[in-house]
Amino acid sequence: MAACLVPDQPAVNITLEHLEELDTQLRAEGVAFSPEASHHLRETADAIKELEALRKAAHEELEVETIETGKLRHRLLSQRDGIISEISDRGDNVRRSRADQNEHRDAKPAGRGFTELLRKEERVVEPPNQISLLEKRSDRLKARQQEQEEHIKNKMNKSDELTEQRERHEKELEELRETQNRQLLRLQENIKAVDREIEEEQRKSSVRLEALSNLSSMLQAQRKKEEETQINHKRLKKEASFELEKEELCVGMETLEEHHRDSVRKLRSAISFHKTRYSELTEEKEKLQQQEVLSSLTEELTHRISKAEEEHKQTEIEYSNEIQRLNAKSVARACLDEEQELKDQELNDIRSHLELSIQEAKERTTATLQSKEDLQKELQTSRDYHTELLRSSGEQIVAVEENVSEKEQMLEQVKMENSRLHLESAEKDQTLLDAMQMFRLQVQERKQHMEDVNVRLEAELKTMSTLLEISNSQHK
Repeated sequence: MAACLVPDQPAVNITLEHLEELDTQLRAEGVAFSPEASHHLRETADAIKELEALRKAAHEELEVETIETGKLRHRLLSQRDGIISEISDRGDNVRRSRADQNEHRDAKPAGRGFTELLRKEERVVEPPNQISLLEKRSDRLKARQQEQEEHIKNKMNKSDELTEQRERHEKELEELRETQNRQLLRLQENIKAVDREIEEEQRKSSVRLEALSNLSSMLQAQRKKEEETQINHKRLKKEASFELEKEELCVGMETLEEHHRDSVRKLRSAISFHKTRYSELTEEKEKLQQQEVLSSLTEELTHRISKAEEEHKQTEIEYSNEIQRLNAKSVARACLDEEQELKDQELNDIRSHLELSIQEAKERTTATLQSKEDLQKELQTSRDYHTELLRSSGEQIVAVEENVSEKEQMLEQVKMENSRLHLESAEKDQTLLDAMQMFRLQVQERKQHMEDVNVRLEAELKTMSTLLEISNSQHK
């Protein structure tokens, strides 16, 4: 029956549900506690459950004691009524015995003997003695009843005082739980804010990494174009050497043409000479038709002349083909020069675009560093504020614990379990605060890691800028 009278405390159930929801939410968000923090959280929940069980047990003991006190009061009241009724019954019996003795004294003859009269007198004297004894006993019972009533009143006062103190302790415990819940909510909001800031830093870092990757790809493309430019320069050098060879060939062709013209002039002079000679020989032939030697010489000269003309034609054809080939190479060289000029212009445009991109990246990095410093200052201010808040909360908890310990000293015989409850609650609260502090340190470590990443990114940006300047200087 006493267990049925113990009321449930909704704040305890709400606290446990809130702790479970907090753990579930953090696990769902991927920001779960460390194993040590989870262990402390489970110990805190178990301690709260144990404290609630001890509170129920203490409440049950108090209810049982109250019931026993009520039974004792009822028994004392019943004894008082029985004693009063017994005293009244004995008084009635004494009065009836006196009336009977008076009646017998009047009705009986006087000659019954002196002994019988003495016996009757003794009987008459005995009831007053019994009455006095009963009155003394009644006085003792009344005194005892008063003592019992005083004891019951003291018990009731003490029970009321214990009830009031229990209610005050429960109220203080409820306030502590509400304060703890508010602190947990604030810490959860702070954790979410820090997570959002970390996500924002990660997003900015990803943007910077993407910009760096774009710059790297642009630098690689520029390197490829520079390599192509070097290849083109080599090709141009080869073409220049080929042009020199072409000029040398042209000079050689001019020399050959001059030789050819000389040979043609010589051949023509020889032909004219041979024609003259032929005419002379013809004249001589007319004169000397009988001579066979002259005809064979004429045939030989004619054959030589036709052969020289064929060789001259073949040489002219070869020289014409070589001149056409050299002209085609000159046209291709002019096209390549024009294409190289276009590529140089394109490379200059890309270089200017890269310089603008690097300048914008530097400006964005400077702005990001400035925003990071502002964010660090805000985080430091928030951390100091929450540290001060936790310190003041700890001082309040310590003050409340001291007050509770002082009150528990007044209730040592009745509330031993309650004192242990508050001490364990204080230890678990401190453990929870330590776990939260450890989680805050982990958040700070993650933030430090992000700062290291930013520093490395800045170093890579500087390195890439240096490489770009070196490549630009080499290209120039």
